[in-house]
Amino acid sequence: MKHIKTGIVLLALLLAAMAMIPVASAAGSCENAEDSGIASPYAYFLNAEFCSTSPGTYTVQFWDYSSGIPPVTSYSWNFGDGATSTQANPSHVYSPGTYTVSLTVWNWFETDTTTKANYVTVDSNGTVHIPVCL
Repeated sequence: MKHIKTGIVLLALLLAAMAMIPVASAAGSCENAEDSGIASPYAYFLNAEFCSTSPGTYTVQFWDYSSGIPPVTSYSWNFGDGATSTQANPSHVYSPGTYTVSLTVWNWFETDTTTKANYVTVDSNGTVHIPVCL
């Protein structure tokens, strides 16, 4: 049984590697099998998603809920006020106003971005208004 499991794992790795082997297109240029119209035997995906909480006045704690195969390897947050972060779960202090927030995530194969318009509103008292995390 151990040899069967090892063989299955090796076959899966081989098929994943084959999906990234350059192939010649009709025009003669090299491209990845994924871009050539050849179906890849390796299913990968990426979905950027986030939620947030407000631990205090003017402050928002952002939580990455992105998913992907392979997993997310890097992050780029845009808080809508000119500030950015590359942390997975950053916190940010806002001034009064309304802000659009975006998160871009990368894995080995692709990138995905989610943007939430008017996501954060901070009133003049510093009270933060954000959607409830589910």
